[in-house]
Amino acid sequence: MEELTALIKTSATKTTTSIANSTVPSTVEFIKEAEVTFLTHKCRSAIYLEEKAGTFPRAVRIGKRGKAYVKSEIIQWMEARMAERNTHIAGAK
Repeated sequence: MEELTALIKTSATKTTTSIANSTVPSTVEFIKEAEVTFLTHKCRSAIYLEEKAGTFPRAVRIGKRGKAYVKSEIIQWMEARMAERNTHIAGAK
């Protein structure tokens, strides 16, 4: 939990910039697939299936063959899973 809190603090941005009709954080940090699998404990195939299903953040193309994930989106996804767990636990009591 402390690691996740530290990741959230390093990834948090409060200012946004409007670019081509979309709002993006002023600082965006990309992480490679290996770090995503490390953070989420999901295998690559599970990540691909969930991306396709729309239940996991999609990767961003960073070159002809390269792709990366937006770190803040991965952290938000992890926080949502924890919130679901906490809601489920609270409902069971």
